[in-house]
Amino acid sequence: MADKQTNENLASGLPFEERAAEAVRRGQDFLRRNQTVAYSVLGLLLAGLALWVIRANMISSAREKARADMGQVYMLLSRNQVDSAVPYLEKVAASNADIETAKAAVILADIELSKGQFDKAEKNYRIARSKSSLPLIEGAALRGLAVCAIDRKDYKTAENLLSQVLSKYQRVTGDPKARGLGNEPKDQLPFLSQVMLQQILVRDAQGDANGARGIAEKLIKLYPESEDAQEARRFLVVGSAG
Repeated sequence: MADKQTNENLASGLPFEERAAEAVRRGQDFLRRNQTVAYSVLGLLLAGLALWVIRANMISSAREKARADMGQVYMLLSRNQVDSAVPYLEKVAASNADIETAKAAVILADIELSKGQFDKAEKNYRIARSKSSLPLIEGAALRGLAVCAIDRKDYKTAENLLSQVLSKYQRVTGDPKARGLGNEPKDQLPFLSQVMLQQILVRDAQGDANGARGIAEKLIKLYPESEDAQEARRFLVVGSAG
């Protein structure tokens, strides 16, 4: 026999607005049954619920507006109209639209980074990370933050950020047999050979020639056909510039 549903279980299946109204009704019933309860306390609870409903509606509205603005962004970027896309990105990155805010912030940061605006880029990469932990967004933000740290010559921070990207999202093993059979695990991000190349440069900048060579050899093993592997081979031939 199926379990008999309680009022609470039934209410949990209602739409958001009806659940909110049900919560208010329960509060009123409780007050009628418990005359000793302080009216001020219940008033605060109901006021808090009202604010919650208002905030939820505001967030929903912000998301809809952000999606519309991001539609404009994608259209403009597809036409290579980067400067025209920036105001939309700035607007969404400053909004409270969760994933759309994160997308806008990371795209805007990439544009700012390409222009050498490192302080602005770093701020927006941090916004992106705070709004989403999706691999593509977080990985791009961590890599961008590493580039900003490199610009400050803060190589230890840069290396730590790059290492975080690899430890979280790198899956390839470099096993030729597994690769030949199509059984090698796939990375969760498409640009990890670039991250390893950045690691080489960071190690080299710190005077760690052996560490840089070790990463170069690993890059070649993991991504032998990539352009970054070619750069790693050149590095091994030329050696440390230090």
